Amino acid sequence: MSKPTVLDSAARAEIKEAELYYDERRPGLGERFHEAVYAALASLERQEMGHASNALNAKIAEIEEQIQIRQAELDDLELCP
Repeated sequence: MSKPTVLDSAARAEIKEAELYYDERRPGLGERFHEAVYAALASLERQEMGHASNALNAKIAEIEEQIQIRQAELDDLELCP
């Protein structure tokens, strides 16, 4: 599982500054900007978790394949006199 996105103080300050800028241009636009930024960050976190999940599933499939190969080798040994 991936770690949640953590923004440093400079990034948070820059987002806040942009919110104020957009609100000065049009009331409510800063809040929409804020929501869009954090929605994008949440989307990136979900994508990262999806990639991690895919990698984990691939590793599990690889291990299961290796188990089947080893089991077949053992079965072949048992058949040899």
